[in-house]
Amino acid sequence: MRIPTDEEILALHSKHAPTPGALDLVYTHCVIVGTLAEQLCSRPGPGLGVDADLVRAGSLLHDIGVYRLYDDAGNLDHAGYIRHGVLGYELLRAEGLPEAIARFASHHIGVGITRADVLAQHLPIPPDDYLAETGEERLVMYADNFHSKTTPPVFRTASACAARLRRFGEDKVRAFQAMRDTFGEPDLAALSEAYGHAVIDEPDLTVPDRSEGDPTSGRRAAMLLIVTEDGGLLMHHRDDKPGIPNPGCWAGFGGAVEAGETVEEAVRREVREETGLPIADPIFLTEAVDHEGDGRAVSLFYIVGGVRPEDIDLQEGAGVAVHRVEDLPGLQVTPFVRRAIYSHLLPIIAGRPGGPNGRG
Repeated sequence: MRIPTDEEILALHSKHAPTPGALDLVYTHCVIVGTLAEQLCSRPGPGLGVDADLVRAGSLLHDIGVYRLYDDAGNLDHAGYIRHGVLGYELLRAEGLPEAIARFASHHIGVGITRADVLAQHLPIPPDDYLAETGEERLVMYADNFHSKTTPPVFRTASACAARLRRFGEDKVRAFQAMRDTFGEPDLAALSEAYGHAVIDEPDLTVPDRSEGDPTSGRRAAMLLIVTEDGGLLMHHRDDKPGIPNPGCWAGFGGAVEAGETVEEAVRREVREETGLPIADPIFLTEAVDHEGDGRAVSLFYIVGGVRPEDIDLQEGAGVAVHRVEDLPGLQVTPFVRRAIYSHLLPIIAGRPGGPNGRG
């Protein structure tokens, strides 16, 4: 198998990047991941023995599918971001690259996506297992966790990586720890200085991804959005009282994360206290910040079906109601909730059977 050179890989990036800014963001990240992987595989240790040239090429190409998520105006499709792996695989195969290299694009996200993950979370990718199988794939996947293309880009310590993965389940944390045991931890200090990207350290695994809110604040909340079987939204009408955040607005069900709780534990407790409903498996949707309210970072989850307004024994708030998607523009919805619905939840609703773009 012929492995493309760094010059050929840069030419591919330049060919497909829609803007110079996109090229700088994505290619710089790929170079950083390559440097991290090279650092890790150069160490003597058990379970390595990887092809360094293949690791280098895979690192430099793993995120090339991100370019296909930009629209003509240069805006990135954040809601469909998880598609970048599959799109990158298709791009690389169309460019004539072999399967072993194209797989770095589709099999690098997080610590792997299973077919069960795709189905349970209604992810907008074909149901399949997107798991690293070779040592080279596992190394690139692992290295990718230590750098993020956020605004601004940041490095994450192993503790921060584990904290971020915890919201997707303890199995993801265990998978990360297995890679950590195999490859060790990279030295981020020199790279942080070279690129000017801060290092995020998150030793408290009960508070994931604090970088999306106020990094100096431990105040967090968790909220559940309920999608009905026919694609409506079962929403909570907040009390119209002075002094509370977002009074009189429609939102989900939830509240503050208490000390020692994970965000998933908090959303289950809050929903049970507010509605009397036991929620078994809330699905993580996104992180948001209540900029217009009290400034808290909020972890949003959702469930589909199984709950009707008459099932709710409401203990807090002014009421509940099912609202149609088309009614949202005329409703007074908590701003961060509105943003999360439009950017993250509506694509999921649209893709369900019976949804606007689904097949009933």
